[in-house]
Amino acid sequence: MIIGATPETDYQLVSVAEANALLGSNRSGRMQREIVDCVTDPENGVRGSAAEFFNFTNDLLTLRSTFLAFEVCRYALKLYPCNVDLLANTIHAASSSGLFAEAEPYIETALRIPRKFWKWQMYLFLTEYYERYADCCEIGEREAALDKAFEMVDAYIAVLPLDERAYNKKAELYLKSSRVAEARECLERAIFGTVEVDGVRVKPVARQCCGTYLNEILA
Repeated sequence: MIIGATPETDYQLVSVAEANALLGSNRSGRMQREIVDCVTDPENGVRGSAAEFFNFTNDLLTLRSTFLAFEVCRYALKLYPCNVDLLANTIHAASSSGLFAEAEPYIETALRIPRKFWKWQMYLFLTEYYERYADCCEIGEREAALDKAFEMVDAYIAVLPLDERAYNKKAELYLKSSRVAEARECLERAIFGTVEVDGVRVKPVARQCCGTYLNEILA
């Protein structure tokens, strides 16, 4: 028996790494669906490490196949239920697909994991989850959702003060709230300022912030 073979396709998969390689050479929606169906069917026995599943979902997200990425994430988390990278991608895929309620159990799991194990993706994708929810929720919920987004991005900056994505995201949140002066201050802090890391003043690399500054503040 060839693991992963199906009558409708002419490819054979035994690992997630092979699936990801095949995904890179076949970008059609139909092929993406067949590959994901093959990987997520337990009867096929397609094997993969947490890192391989993470890379696979990253590539699906890059292709904007967010619903398929969410399916793979959910399947992978049954195998690796507390993997921080997979949890982050699950939240990202869900919020990108508008699946806010479906993301909640994974957010609860993530929030139970000590933050010393979090990486930048978790901070950014949780911030974006609350930001996106604020864009489509009931008016009465919007302020609370944005407050959570600001709370998360502030935690992001506190833990990773040299990561310009955090400053850029906070500036975007300010702009979304029509707080242009605060957005400007946040971007200028990243572009022109320094932060203290282990007792040393360091200047963040802020190319992304420069783009936002030019396009949204100076334009």
